[in-house]
Amino acid sequence: MRITRLTLRLRGPSIAMSLAFILGACRDTPDPIGPRGQPAAASSLSAALGQEPTKGSIADHFQYLAQVAPGFTGVFFDEHGDLTVTVGTDNFSVGSLDRVLTWARAHSSTAFSQASVKIRRVSFDYSTLSSWYAVIGKAVQREDNLNATDIDETRGVIRLGFSSMARVGDLRSRLKALGVPSQMVEFQQREPAQPETTLNQKYRPAVGGLEIQMPGNPGPSPTFAT
Repeated sequence: MRITRLTLRLRGPSIAMSLAFILGACRDTPDPIGPRGQPAAASSLSAALGQEPTKGSIADHFQYLAQVAPGFTGVFFDEHGDLTVTVGTDNFSVGSLDRVLTWARAHSSTAFSQASVKIRRVSFDYSTLSSWYAVIGKAVQREDNLNATDIDETRGVIRLGFSSMARVGDLRSRLKALGVPSQMVEFQQREPAQPETTLNQKYRPAVGGLEIQMPGNPGPSPTFAT
């Protein structure tokens, strides 16, 4: 049995019991493998017990969640506005889910008010994606056509954007030689981002700092002084 998508109503201890039964029966998928054939860093709670960062990017917070919730890939609001947790394992525990939801509710009033959560199974957890992201970044950093790199936690993949797809075949071969799982990387044709305006043009007079929201994530947003 493999989890693909699950919706839970958050109403009392019976939820935890039901989730434990469902996840306990799903143990036919191997743990994700990181670079050089080593298990992903956060596949065990032995690497957990770190402290939640008080500052930093959403990536820093997701690294923390990957440590304290083994198998975690991402947490976000989906296209319907529903709180969704993606996981890269069929062994995601009730305790791990609770840690992720506690974090989300601490950073978002919308997450706090939601009565249900969706659990979506993806191929890779965040620790595995993050480990390979560093390897892939070094492999493609000299590509002239590269204009975007991103860990897509909603689908459990790494996306690479290019203004031209002419060298994609060569890059696939290069990444395969490094041991990167082929299903982990998506190649997309993207035009370079062009700013439509600036904060100086948009907001005047400046008062204190302006916060830039990160749509889709319940976590903290970076703040830029003006």
